[in-house]
Amino acid sequence: MSPSANFSSFVECQLDRVDVLLMRVGSSQVGWHCQDGIVRSLSETDRDDGENLLRRELGANPLGIAESEKWIGGNWGERFYRYCTDTLGGDFSRVELLTDDAIVEDCARSGLKRLILWAIDPQESLWFARLISGKVRQSWHQLIEVNVLTPDVAAGKAQTGEAEVESLQHRLKMEVLPFALQDAIEADEPDRFVLAIRDFSGDNAFSTALERCAPSLARQCRVLHLHPHPVATSETEGSDESAARYKITTLADDNWALDRLRAIAAWRQGWFQEAATRLAAYPNFYGGVLSELARRLTLLSRGETHRFVHDRDLGIESWLQDPTFSQLADPNLVELWREQLAYLKKHPYAEAWEATFSVERLLQQGSYTRGFLHFAQTLEQLLYLQYKDRDWLAQGLIVDRDRPKSAANANLYQPGIKQLISAWCKATRQDKNGSVYRLFDRIGNTRNAILHYGGAIPFDDVLLVWSTTGMPVEFTRPQYVGLMARMKETLSLACDRNWKIPEPTLGQALSEWGLGLVISHG
Repeated sequence: MSPSANFSSFVECQLDRVDVLLMRVGSSQVGWHCQDGIVRSLSETDRDDGENLLRRELGANPLGIAESEKWIGGNWGERFYRYCTDTLGGDFSRVELLTDDAIVEDCARSGLKRLILWAIDPQESLWFARLISGKVRQSWHQLIEVNVLTPDVAAGKAQTGEAEVESLQHRLKMEVLPFALQDAIEADEPDRFVLAIRDFSGDNAFSTALERCAPSLARQCRVLHLHPHPVATSETEGSDESAARYKITTLADDNWALDRLRAIAAWRQGWFQEAATRLAAYPNFYGGVLSELARRLTLLSRGETHRFVHDRDLGIESWLQDPTFSQLADPNLVELWREQLAYLKKHPYAEAWEATFSVERLLQQGSYTRGFLHFAQTLEQLLYLQYKDRDWLAQGLIVDRDRPKSAANANLYQPGIKQLISAWCKATRQDKNGSVYRLFDRIGNTRNAILHYGGAIPFDDVLLVWSTTGMPVEFTRPQYVGLMARMKETLSLACDRNWKIPEPTLGQALSEWGLGLVISHG
């Protein structure tokens, strides 16, 4: 089966995940495994005396039947469904999915949770949908929930041309697709949700209606279109063989140009979750590897540096091992970034410094209060690492009233930022009247004031932290650049002179590489 010409907005891709499979149902999809070992399509009763042979399966006398008594196609679906439920006691094992067996099997392996069967009309195809439902429930009962959508009565009325397309488009938008996407709304990561739609052979109206819904649909989840190959007939036995192959396509060219620009804008601003959502629908445009990178950079932008560095599945390590990434990036860069990750895991101070990536994104987005708090938290973390490494407590650098009363409590003691700043200034012999001491003290006071009183700090007030201590921020365009430079200088002052801080950070290097790849793939 060749895909409809109307689906010019789809390109080929691989099946790696499916959450919901939507199938339009017709008679040509269902066959019956007859007692003579031959599989016969329930839609082709006029081939090789097929009608009489199928009647025999149901126990009906194939001889002497008047022309007026011939069963219509709709009766076949209902008769075989009743035969499975009543005579065979609910056994659908002899039902064959001629065009969809491989599709359902592969989707089940890819995590399929729900199959939606949409009958074309309330008579013939509704019974075939129920046959397919019985087969799937029996064969994949532990994996898949099956829903049969009962068609409108009006669906059985003949419609042609634009009227038919508009009717299908309305039902898709108002009923079928919202029902299919209800799981995506509740999903933890909706941008990863995959809806697969099985192509219906010869139904150009359905393909056209679906294409019209495709742009808005692709912004809600990833959409795959499955095109099964034609059912083959064995030359030796006359048996209809299930289609073992099918083509997979996904939304592409028509929306890529616009979504690419939106992904670039979001990436530049540090809105990595939005960038991931935009790119996830386009795996053929490096979208798969780039959306996964953006997803991991989201961890950094949220301040989840530890997960970014150490989580084996959701962190950056699994992404750096992705073969697709290795094929896209310069081998020297791949090795460099893997070594940098290993360095971050081994040296907590380097991991702490990685948070500067998040600080800069927050300032860039105009979140000055959050950016300043994250900066102060990073400063506190760098000081705390020295507190532990150099045992400032044992050296008496924590003032007497703050020291724990016993050695047992010493290991549990967690000094605050003001105690750490005071101890660091003593350890580094900072003059209490000097600019560095006054700067650190101002940072600690400002940070505590924000947290204790639940206030916000505008950009100009952040600048005052430095200007009032004799270290004014250079004016730049954009304005956050000068502030970020001063923040990094301040954090550098708090670092042990023996520490080797990687620059750029791993997050910054990967962000620039990913953005460059999106920009270059126009």
